[in-house]
Amino acid sequence: MSPVHRQHRLHRALFISDVHLGFRHAKAKELINFLDANDAPVIYLVGDFYDIKRLRRSGYWPASHAAVVRKLREKARAGSRIVYLPGNHDNALRRRPGLKRLIGNIEIVNRTVHETANGQRFLVVHGDQHEPPREEVPGIFIVGCALYLAGVQASQTVSRARRQLGYGFWSLSAAVKDRVLPHVGLARRYRENLAADAARCGLDGVIAGHIHHAGMEEIGGVLYCNTGDWVESCTALVENENGDLELLRWRGANRQYRIEHAPSRNEPLSGLGTAA
Repeated sequence: MSPVHRQHRLHRALFISDVHLGFRHAKAKELINFLDANDAPVIYLVGDFYDIKRLRRSGYWPASHAAVVRKLREKARAGSRIVYLPGNHDNALRRRPGLKRLIGNIEIVNRTVHETANGQRFLVVHGDQHEPPREEVPGIFIVGCALYLAGVQASQTVSRARRQLGYGFWSLSAAVKDRVLPHVGLARRYRENLAADAARCGLDGVIAGHIHHAGMEEIGGVLYCNTGDWVESCTALVENENGDLELLRWRGANRQYRIEHAPSRNEPLSGLGTAA
């Protein structure tokens, strides 16, 4: 039996966002490995699955990006329900909510509610419409975009060197974000806006993407979860059979993860564990 089958994991739900197919730095091969090793009856694509803006400019579409689409089509044919929630980089799909032909038979909705096995209800939305207005901080936004692109390029260089040395995936830009972004005011306001939206809807939590920073925390009695991305961090959120949410950080073809568990009410995020 192959390593993929020996270590195949079945979750109750799987949440992936910010794959950015069509962008040169998208980690398509890593995502294929992850999808080979993980499955669920329902898979949520939480925005920016395609980077339509860049596709229109460059036409970049390598075989690995097409293979991601084929992999999801296979899962749809095998019975998985796939729910696509467009983001700001694939927002053309927001104008066509009934479309069901991009990735097999999928549902395209702007926002939805997911109910876990333990009865908690989560708003699922990409999140770009909850970011603070850019006109309030135009200089910070422009500088942030420039730093982001520089960080992604630096991470590519580090990743190539690690592969040549036989090490698994690790992202320099994601590591910097993990230390810096939680303390940035704009990111904090983004998280608070999403939590407030879920609270207004009478929900227990919110699952989003957009800012390329995976994490889970309780904000005002609401559980905020961010799936991260597949450009920098290679992360996904899953619901296990008990209804608990876990954040998986993919570490490459050796099928290793780092796992973060959702915090209990009024408790901080638990420490990281490792699972092979």
